Amino acid sequence: MHKRRSNTGFLHNRQTASTVNNVTRHGAIVATLRMENGTGAEKLRSEFEKSFGTTPYEAEFEYEQGTHYYRSQEYASAKKLFERVADSYQSTRWSPWSQYYLGKISEVTTKLEDAAKRYENILKKYPTSDVYSRVLLSLRKYAL
Repeated sequence: MHKRRSNTGFLHNRQTASTVNNVTRHGAIVATLRMENGTGAEKLRSEFEKSFGTTPYEAEFEYEQGTHYYRSQEYASAKKLFERVADSYQSTRWSPWSQYYLGKISEVTTKLEDAAKRYENILKKYPTSDVYSRVLLSLRKYAL
């Protein structure tokens, strides 16, 4: 009598390999954006989306692309991405960070009252966010 072998182990290993590949490619996209290589990151992201479809990483990808534009002083492009992340991914850690960068854009474009209001809203809406201390530092400028 032959014992029937289960495919459970094979499927588990296949899923684990897929997850590792997914995480590795995600990291490569984020690193490429942080190295100021927007074109290379877009190519990697396109390939990633073809392979995996919509993923939980979308908010982070858009946020990182926004910071790329912010560092390049392309504020209009950065603002569009940060607004999309802030509105579309409110339950992620990237929403308050996007709000923070929208405040920074308001600062550099001398819309100081708008920046202060945005920072105050972040403190109220996201009191446990990891961006909280940066917001306090930015808001401190207006208290002096």
